[in-house]
Amino acid sequence: MNLKLYFHGVPRTSIVAGLLATLVSAVAAFGADQVSTPSTVPRDRHDMVTSQDTKLNEVGKQPNMAVPNISHGDRTFIEKAMRGGLLEIKIAQLALSNASDESIKKYAQQLIDDHTAANKELSDLAARKGVSLVDLDRDDRHVKSLSKKSGADFDQTYVDYAVHEHKEDIDMFEKASRKADDPDVAAFAAKNLAVLHQHEQMALDIQKTLKH
Repeated sequence: MNLKLYFHGVPRTSIVAGLLATLVSAVAAFGADQVSTPSTVPRDRHDMVTSQDTKLNEVGKQPNMAVPNISHGDRTFIEKAMRGGLLEIKIAQLALSNASDESIKKYAQQLIDDHTAANKELSDLAARKGVSLVDLDRDDRHVKSLSKKSGADFDQTYVDYAVHEHKEDIDMFEKASRKADDPDVAAFAAKNLAVLHQHEQMALDIQKTLKH
């Protein structure tokens, strides 16, 4: 005999089947959450760490990014100009103690003042462009040679050196004023050309005086 149980007019078998279906759905949903959650959390944490590392790297690189690029030619000019300026000052200081002609001592002091100011300007420019000026202040053969001279012998040698060196400096600064890639470098070279021409003319005038 086929017996059917009823619950308030609804077959009990239908109720049981419905409950089982609901339970299966709930278990499936719970299982899906459990599987997806572990993969989601590490991924989110990885993204957070990666994002933080990227920001730290960007901050770390910020000072380098702030330094403008500069061409090899402009960098070489800055280094040579600083080296030449330091050498001019060092030799002019020798002239203050070793020269016998007062016009040469006056000329030497003018060079010290002008090159000190130019070197300060050049040092600031180099710092802005990321150019290192370390180990440029070195003695050369002219310093060694002139340090052994004094009196009239020193006077003539020093003035001849000043004329020769300023011709070379003027040539270098003229090229930089026209061909430098960086406009600040070109402006520095152009600005100081007038001073170099003045120094050359002063040396030429003294040279003529010494030969008479």
